[in-house]
Amino acid sequence: MGSPEADDPGDLQAYVKLMTEHQGNLRAFIISLMPGSPDVADVLQETNAALWQKRAKFEPGSNFIAWSFQIARYEVRRQRDRTKRLGRLVFPKRSSISWRKWKRPRTPRTS
Repeated sequence: MGSPEADDPGDLQAYVKLMTEHQGNLRAFIISLMPGSPDVADVLQETNAALWQKRAKFEPGSNFIAWSFQIARYEVRRQRDRTKRLGRLVFPKRSSISWRKWKRPRTPRTS
């Protein structure tokens, strides 16, 4: 695609079209790497920013989705590192255990 400063408008349109066509796939891929995380939208945005910054490195005619998934995988790893550094705990939105219905197991009493 050449340098970002000298982007051909036709190339830019084709690249933007690829990015927009694959947003659903990218989001699903990120969700699969971060199930239940509230940071999926942030990682998708960071991935899109990285894709835009690296557009000159994309080879037209090559597999855009594989290339974008590799960048998304890197952005997920960066997000996990940030989360660890901040000491944040991440819980899924829905747990398989309903805490309201959960009862502590009874232990047998000894006399």
